[in-house]
Amino acid sequence: MKHIKAVLFSLLLVFFSSQSYAMQRVYYVLRFNQALDYGKEHKLIATLTKHKKDIDLIITQAFIADGNGALWGSINPKLLKFARKNHIRLDAMLTNTGFNSRTLHDLLSDHEAQDELINHLKEVSERYKLDGIQVDFEGIEYRDKDRFTDFYKKLARAMHDAHKTISVAVFPKTTDIPADTLSQDVYVHSAGAYDYKALGKLSDFVSVMAYNQHSSLTPPGPIASYPWTKKSFVML
Repeated sequence: MKHIKAVLFSLLLVFFSSQSYAMQRVYYVLRFNQALDYGKEHKLIATLTKHKKDIDLIITQAFIADGNGALWGSINPKLLKFARKNHIRLDAMLTNTGFNSRTLHDLLSDHEAQDELINHLKEVSERYKLDGIQVDFEGIEYRDKDRFTDFYKKLARAMHDAHKTISVAVFPKTTDIPADTLSQDVYVHSAGAYDYKALGKLSDFVSVMAYNQHSSLTPPGPIASYPWTKKSFVML
């Protein structure tokens, strides 16, 4: 825990600073970049305006990367205007195409593609005057654990050199020795690929996606019980 500058509990949107222990309010905007639905856009901006004093940081799911290092996406102009007008920090979330493990493996195995992607991210960060980037790569195979950490290290260096923040969203895990078949499958194909301590050292904060303790694949139970969530943080 001491290696992580901050830990963000995504589900409750609570931010803990290891230096000041001040609470900061984070608002996620998921896959909402263009004015394709004016009704939803109006509702979003109205909601943000109503609660603007309760928001310190907005993270918008804006950009997608493919296996070749290409980047596409955008920031909704009205969301950008709202954040600037109200002096609210704005980060863009980067996801991988379809959370596809094979496509992501291609990217993490190709240094030239990674360099191209990082250059694209630097460019859009400057164009939109973003405060930072959050990486939400999912479907990472355990075999790509070190490759993902190496890529993230390069991106973190580039973002910090540009005076931007860097954060990462990680799957929750309560052990590195999963006992049952389902836990082993999740570990190999998702949770096990995140090197909590290494990523924490490189990050300004870490988002723990603390949900899916129980799902349609498990017996009935809570989405994210307190003891289970606490175990995930202990792993940090």
